[in-house]
Amino acid sequence: MKMFCILLMLMISSVAYAQQDSVMCLTKSEILILANKIQLIQDSSAYKTSIITSQSRLIDSYNQRVGLYEQQLKNRQESIELVNKQNDQLKKQVEELRPKWYDDNRLWFGAGVVTTVIVFVVTR
Repeated sequence: MKMFCILLMLMISSVAYAQQDSVMCLTKSEILILANKIQLIQDSSAYKTSIITSQSRLIDSYNQRVGLYEQQLKNRQESIELVNKQNDQLKKQVEELRPKWYDDNRLWFGAGVVTTVIVFVVTR
């Protein structure tokens, strides 16, 4: 029983001591200083929140632009592939339409010889 009383007294004294420490008396100037600091912290927090919000919107805008640039790049690659295919088809068409005798060296040599002989005969 004696131990119980001692424990009870210790608990009551610790509670009373804790209550005395938790109560602080501040002067009016200290309260104004604390209020100004709290307001400054709230304003800075609101400012930082607005900056974060605007930066998030800016990041979203940049992500949209990146998506558009990727789509443009894809479209350009497709158009380059189509132009290359069209170029190949036009080369094939030129090869088909070009006369076969046009690249014959013997024919051109013979035409040169005939021209030279005709000019030589006519001028004599």
